[in-house]
Amino acid sequence: MHYYGIISFTLLIILSIWACYRYKQHMQMGSFYGNNNFSRMIYLNLVLGLPLTWGWCLSPFLPQPRLHGILSILQHQSAFTFASYFSVLIGFAILLYAMIVQGNVQKSNLTQTSADYARPKQLIIEGEYQKLRHPIIILTLFMILGLSLITGALYSLITLPFYFLICHYTAVYEEKYALRPLFGQTFENYRKKVPAYFTPFTISVFIILFTASILNYFSNGLVTA
Repeated sequence: MHYYGIISFTLLIILSIWACYRYKQHMQMGSFYGNNNFSRMIYLNLVLGLPLTWGWCLSPFLPQPRLHGILSILQHQSAFTFASYFSVLIGFAILLYAMIVQGNVQKSNLTQTSADYARPKQLIIEGEYQKLRHPIIILTLFMILGLSLITGALYSLITLPFYFLICHYTAVYEEKYALRPLFGQTFENYRKKVPAYFTPFTISVFIILFTASILNYFSNGLVTA
């Protein structure tokens, strides 16, 4: 069964690299497929966003070795221990937090991209953007980590740094080809003042999540397939 997981994650990585490359090409050209804003939104969210976001959010449910989590409990492969209970509880808490905040951020983005989904009409510096330049990337990482802890998805946890690297390059392209040309010195001042991803809060959350997964592994090992 784990061979299917390896193949699935390999395909996901290849598709993510392709989507990142296509995103760079479109940002360089200053245009996306579609004659109207709705079609551009569909292209960005489905064609490019499917491997870059939805595929990774669903990756914890792909076949793979698992830590003790909710799936092993439901399949009667293990009983709750303190480590597995802590891991699942932290996973649910972070997942819920990330989904709520993500919804607010996306609502703010849609307001500024009603005319052109790829290019905001105004630089967003309020709400979560006061804390991070790219909150959607961090919130998506939180969601994947939360789901991975809940389901005990080992490959999803291991490949998460690669996913972050792909997202980082899309953020670099967005800043270089869209935000800097559109907003000039206003964006440069914002970039110098606000970090891209990491604050004491986000670092603390990552430490807690990875500590929970490590504690779960050393306390319970892997679930026997």
